[in-house]
Amino acid sequence: MSIMVEQTHAAMVVLSGERAYKLKKPVHLGFLNCTTVRARLAACRREVELNRRLAPDVYEGVADVLGPDGQACEHPVVMRRMPEERRLATMVRAGVPVDEHLRAIARAVARLHAASPHGPGIDREGGVKALRSRWTDSFDQVRGLPSPPIERPVLDGLERLALRFLDGRGPLFEARSAAGRIVGGHGDLLADVLVVTETRGGSSCP
Repeated sequence: MSIMVEQTHAAMVVLSGERAYKLKKPVHLGFLNCTTVRARLAACRREVELNRRLAPDVYEGVADVLGPDGQACEHPVVMRRMPEERRLATMVRAGVPVDEHLRAIARAVARLHAASPHGPGIDREGGVKALRSRWTDSFDQVRGLPSPPIERPVLDGLERLALRFLDGRGPLFEARSAAGRIVGGHGDLLADVLVVTETRGGSSCP
């Protein structure tokens, strides 16, 4: 059986057979602190809870990895492995028509947002001040890497563009808050992690 490993900034995903095992990395990214086993366990449980809203048949739960002493030393998220050729990004690159799938995904996200919680705390996290803080923290973290993946002038330019997007949009965010449009939804629905199935538009998966 072949085993593949995929890396993200905060996790490692081991693909083996019909399962995918996602292990949180012991990193502190400001918005995410997974430096302890307990914190990683909590993050994995929260991920399963949130992502089951869109893909209940994909997220199977959280497992225990036992150390030599028989005690749990790590806790991966266990998922049903999805076929690579059904990833939305793969289909787009292959020239497969995806219009109907995109409409189905949009409807699924709309249903999720309609059922998601909202309130003062979520409004604050989705406001201009909180977004600016998270974005600047992220750029600072990239600058602090021993070997930044992006050249400094490019990184600085990206930050200027990102912050320019927020400039002057305070009234827009306030209006969205007043209308209940800022919700605890899903902030990571990328084409690379959306899988198109035969029975519905898309599922969130590794």
